[in-house]
This record gives sequence, structure tokens and C-alpha cells, in this order.
Amino acid sequence: MTKILITDFLFVDAHRAVNLNLIRQIANASDKVSVLSVNNYYSGNKDEFVHQGISVIEKQRPGTRFGKFKGKLHIMNIMKLTSEIAKKEHFDVVVSLAYDSVAAILGKFLFHNLKVCLFNHKNIDELTNPVVRALFNLYKNNYIHIVFEKRFGDYLKSKYKVKDVYEIPHPLIVNSTVVIKDSTEYDCVALCNSNDENMLDSLVDAYDSNNEKITILARSKKRRENKGGLSFFKGFIEYEKYYSLLSSSRFVFVPLPESYKYRLSASVYDALALRKPVITTNKFYADGLNSQFPGVCKYVSGAKDLLDLINADDICVEKNNSFDSFVEQHSAEYIKFSFEKLFDNIKKN
Repeated sequence: MTKILITDFLFVDAHRAVNLNLIRQIANASDKVSVLSVNNYYSGNKDEFVHQGISVIEKQRPGTRFGKFKGKLHIMNIMKLTSEIAKKEHFDVVVSLAYDSVAAILGKFLFHNLKVCLFNHKNIDELTNPVVRALFNLYKNNYIHIVFEKRFGDYLKSKYKVKDVYEIPHPLIVNSTVVIKDSTEYDCVALCNSNDENMLDSLVDAYDSNNEKITILARSKKRRENKGGLSFFKGFIEYEKYYSLLSSSRFVFVPLPESYKYRLSASVYDALALRKPVITTNKFYADGLNSQFPGVCKYVSGAKDLLDLINADDICVEKNNSFDSFVEQHSAEYIKFSFEKLFDNIKKN
């Protein structure tokens, strides 16, 4: 029986829903699972964990993960705490649901003789920084790396010669409480909190009388006047409203910056989970996604291309089995199987 300690070197609020989903699947794949909760991070989930047979280890640690210096100290403090617990309680495997690309160097000394799995989020894209890259090359093979997409792992193995890399599909967060609409409210929505403001400016300029029948709703950090069927909003959007808008649109526009290469976009995954075609301005990301799930993501070079694509409406979801494949390969059963395979391989090695 593999004894597993689940931790998180960052404890990011935005990761909470994904973390909970991953913890459930780890518990389904292994009989002996404990979760480290620092500063009450999982305080609202204790009853669920107990019901699933997951032990909760609660600890308090002063400090904050924000700030270049104080943040790194806080992260290293959590890493030290994790190491102490893992060694004292004789855990076989430590799984960290997130990590800091710089602070991870400490693991060379803290986790000696421990098998530690790290989930990679934006970490791979951070390797463009020469300092981060140099540190990564020092500690890369002290850990077992987990990626959400196969191409991310292939890149780590080919470019950086990382030895132990495993793929665990990213959970789809849409649940039964979301009301899926059959009617179309908007032709296209762009709900990502980090939408490219320059792209939205271009969209306003390109939207004219030839496109007045197209309805688009976009989130923007700026205040804007609506223009015909082109509408903007700013600020927080409720969970149910977010998925309601996604489900009632024909397309989902996600103008990803060019820096998005080897990390996933939650906005893209949310759209595909609802079988909505994605449009993006990041060709590298679109090509990578389509290589595994053909036709689910369309690339546009700018605002005019976006409007032309919506007008053309040449994406037929009903005839594209890639959406079904995407949902199947990110199902709870598939994730559980992936964890079982991971832990079995760790045990053998």
C-alpha cells in the first residue's frame, strides 16, 4: 500500500477547485492518503475528506506568498514543513499540486530519499528566464514531474532531458449544478480575466455595420461603451453565470498572449468541456491543441479574422468527434487510471 502525502507549496486560491478535484482522484487511486492544509486552506472541506477516508494534517505558518523575498521564504517554509512531516510519518510519495520554479531548488536538500511529484502549471513557460532555467537544470531530476498535456511532457523530455515525466489530465470543473442552456444568447463570448486589451480595442475598431448582427460579450479591465451587439463588462463573474454564458454561446474567444506555450488555459478547457469551439490569437497554442483534438480550436490573426470566422460559422460541433474525445480523456475515470499508473510505476522504481 502506497502512503501518499498531498501538499501544495503555493496554496493559490485560484487553484482550489482543481486541487479538490485532483485530491478526490488521488484518493480514488490509493487507499492511504493524507492532505496537508496550511493556514486553513482546506478548512471548508474537512467533512468531505473524512467521508472519503482522507486524513487532514492542519498546520499554521506565518508569512505570505506575496512579495519577491517574503513570498519565497514562505514557500520554502512550507517545503520544509512538508519534508518534516513526510519523513516523520514515513510517507512513500509526496504530491505537490503546485510549486515555485525558483524555490524548488531547496528540494535537492530537503527531499533527499523522498519521491516527490510536482504538478507543472506555468512553470515550463517560465524556463525562458535564464535564471529559472539554470536552477531548473540543477533540480529537474530530483523530482517526478506531472504535466497536464502530453506535448508539455514531450517538450520537457526532449528540450531539458527530464527523466521522470507523467501526464495527468486536467479535471473538467463543470459540475451538475450548472444549468446548460440550449438557446444561443451570444454568438461569441470572451470571459477570460486576462483578455488582451489591445485585441479588444481592435475588435471595437473592426466592428462596423457589416457585423452589426454579430453579438459578442467580452470581459475588459477598461470601461467601454457598448457598440451595437458588442458588449463589455468588467470585474468578477459568478460561477453559475460564467458557465451559463459559455453554454449559451456559439463560440468562445480566448485571446491568449504569445507567452502561453506549455501551460493550459482554464478558459479553453471550460469551453471544450461544454463542447464549444474555441477561437484564439495564439497559433502555437491552437496548433498544439488541434494536434491531439483536431478542429476544436481555430486561430485568427486579428479582430477582422475573428468577425469573418463567426460570420462564416464553418465549425460543426455535431460532426466533430474531437469534443467527445476531449471530454472522455479528461473524465474522472481517466484521471483515476492515470494516477493509478503513476503510483504503480513509482512503486516499481
